[in-house]
Amino acid sequence: MKTTKRYILRGVRFSIHLFVWVSFIAVLGSSIAIADTYTITDLGTLGGTDSAAYGINSSGHVAGFSDITGDTAQHAFLYSGGTMQDLGALGGRDSHASGISDSDQVVGFSFITGDTASHAFLYSGGTMQDLGTLGGIASMAYGINSSGYVVGWSFITGDTEDHAFLYSGGTMQDLGTLGGTISAAYGINNSGQVVGFSGITGDTALHAFLYSGGTMQDLGTLGGTDSRAYGINNPGQVVGSSWITGDTEDHAFLYSDGTMQDLGTLGGRISAAFGINNSGQVVGWSFITGITGDPEYHAFLYSGGTMQDLNDLIPSSSGWMLYFANGINDAGQIVGWGTINGVSHGFLLTPATYVYTASGSNVTVSPPGGGTTITFSNISSSGYTSVTTSSSGPAPPAGFQLGNPPIYYKITTTATYTPPVTVCVNYNPAQYSDPSAAQLFHYENSAWVNITTSNDVTNHIICGQVNTLSPFAIFEATSYTVTASIAGDSSGGSVSPSSQTVSYGAAATFTVTTNTGYTATVSEGTLSGSTWTIPNVTSTHTVTVTFTKNTWTVTPPAHNFDYVKVKKSKAASFVVKNSGKTKLSILSPTITGPDASMFKITSGGGSKIIKPGKTLTIKVAFKPTSKGSKNATLEITSNDPVTPTIDIPLSGTGQ
Repeated sequence: MKTTKRYILRGVRFSIHLFVWVSFIAVLGSSIAIADTYTITDLGTLGGTDSAAYGINSSGHVAGFSDITGDTAQHAFLYSGGTMQDLGALGGRDSHASGISDSDQVVGFSFITGDTASHAFLYSGGTMQDLGTLGGIASMAYGINSSGYVVGWSFITGDTEDHAFLYSGGTMQDLGTLGGTISAAYGINNSGQVVGFSGITGDTALHAFLYSGGTMQDLGTLGGTDSRAYGINNPGQVVGSSWITGDTEDHAFLYSDGTMQDLGTLGGRISAAFGINNSGQVVGWSFITGITGDPEYHAFLYSGGTMQDLNDLIPSSSGWMLYFANGINDAGQIVGWGTINGVSHGFLLTPATYVYTASGSNVTVSPPGGGTTITFSNISSSGYTSVTTSSSGPAPPAGFQLGNPPIYYKITTTATYTPPVTVCVNYNPAQYSDPSAAQLFHYENSAWVNITTSNDVTNHIICGQVNTLSPFAIFEATSYTVTASIAGDSSGGSVSPSSQTVSYGAAATFTVTTNTGYTATVSEGTLSGSTWTIPNVTSTHTVTVTFTKNTWTVTPPAHNFDYVKVKKSKAASFVVKNSGKTKLSILSPTITGPDASMFKITSGGGSKIIKPGKTLTIKVAFKPTSKGSKNATLEITSNDPVTPTIDIPLSGTGQ
């Protein structure tokens, strides 16, 4: 691969440059391990021999540069949807792209007309814009955030110094230095924090910096002389490289919460970290042997405290050797460059759990490993979709439980979609005590929401519809057993069934049969006639029906006057007996109900006292005023604390 014209680097007085691969080796590194974790995509070229990838956005779109047909020049490219687009140049021969935003704005540098100098550029909406300089001859752009703010370096007026810049709103701002004459900015996050490196006072060393709120902060080193910062994520974690104590080795670092952590190497003495995503995964390169002779260097991924050689994470039969990893997005996709069958090409690594998701309407994908099918109603920009499973996640909502073993589903996509999205999960019925009670939930706004639209218990596929993607889980309602017991006089009646198992929040229902002369009372719920209902069951417990022998009775317990001609009358007698040992006070009996006006108490009305063992006779006459079935209730109220009221159903038919 060719190197860029040397004079461009004159202002950056370090022996490294993001696009000069030969010099680059002296200052980078770090990595991690598992087999065949990624699929690899050859980004190809713009018709020439070589290419390299440097930036990737959340949609998996890639920026870099490539030889054009005939290898007569190198041009910046934007790769998306399987196509590499030539971004052209600012009138000169070469251009290189190094950063890309989520809206596909691309930054880098290009030679201007006549190839007299390079200028930073911003490519947006089909146009490559010259960002100019800080007054000097040349500039280069390396990073861009979601607001379109661009960072890089430029010679200042007189070309005596080169300084880091921040470009926004049409203005290139000089960020200054840490006291020296040199600085360069390489990364910017969505909060506008900028990282890079600068000469310190006297230009005795280069130190990584973090620029925030108008102040350039020296991040120090790993004990050695120099350090450099290349990337920053939205949480503010910074990556780069630094010499360690004694300047014997140069190691990749991760700077977080005020501490610079040495990420080590892949076995050699030099490594450097270039990219970091919002999960804290880091990519870069590292020597895997010593630095004497012809050292070998490999791309790495640092994740979960481990540096792994990316060559160990791709199929061994791929034909690839990965040398540099330059960027990583939140989907875990990685870009960089390596050799495929001996030719240098840019690559895109995609976690093996991801599946390509094309643009279009009603796009259905089935990512491997999750047993799921996702249907997007509309995809406006292609990307990659993944499903991962785990045994841990937010606790189920009250009254629900996970299957055994528990499974949570995390669905992510880099595609741009318009909701709704239909999610279907193929589940194992053996995980649930009652597969028909399985329900699909989605975690939204810190709470689980039941999104179930169907549950095919024959094929074991459950589906739901959502507007966003976040954790999913299949829960089944927790079952609780309510046991009915009898207290008091067991000869007073019965209850069935003896127990009921219901889902959380459901009602348990029993049938209570009360023998004549007894009253039934329940410990929980309501008893209406013979139906006993315990609502909103949320625990396994026992409920009780108590049968108490009445101290007073009314016979008959109901009466049908049968057929009576309209405006004629028929009478019936009801005997109230006090079986207790104390006087029974009867309050004025009343007749209620829809046809109460056709039933009349003719004797025994008013308040009465019934001595123990004595009776009271109440007579009621039925005189229909129209034809048809008539109904009312004779209500007799007493001072008995157990059975204060006895209702006698009355009926008859007018003819």
